[in-house]
Amino acid sequence: MDEKTAAELEELVEKYRRLVSTQDRALYDEVFSSTRDVSLVSIRHTYLGDKGIYEDFLVGAVRASYRTIELVREELSMRLIAEDTALIIFGYHTECERRETGEPYGIAGLETQVAVREDAGWRLVHVHYSK
Repeated sequence: MDEKTAAELEELVEKYRRLVSTQDRALYDEVFSSTRDVSLVSIRHTYLGDKGIYEDFLVGAVRASYRTIELVREELSMRLIAEDTALIIFGYHTECERRETGEPYGIAGLETQVAVREDAGWRLVHVHYSK
């Protein structure tokens, strides 16, 4: 993988991290593909399409559960699996504050992302969290 592609993919991961923290709709549109089917698998649920990922996962689950959340990326591995498709894997942990109680909370695990190169740049088509 060339340096430019690696930098673009790393920036995509950073945008995704910010998206998890902010649940910002405009940022969602910069991160996820708008031309392909998208999916996200969390620890126990599958979210499909924009409604599933943005409304049900980011707003309905993340924002509803946590007053604050930070997705902390650990080691990062990226590789092209086709000219316009990349596999991104990294360890993560979260630093959260529960909305109802204010108590700290977090999980840790591995995250796998599949990104595709589109006219607008690299976009995610699939995210999978494992604990």
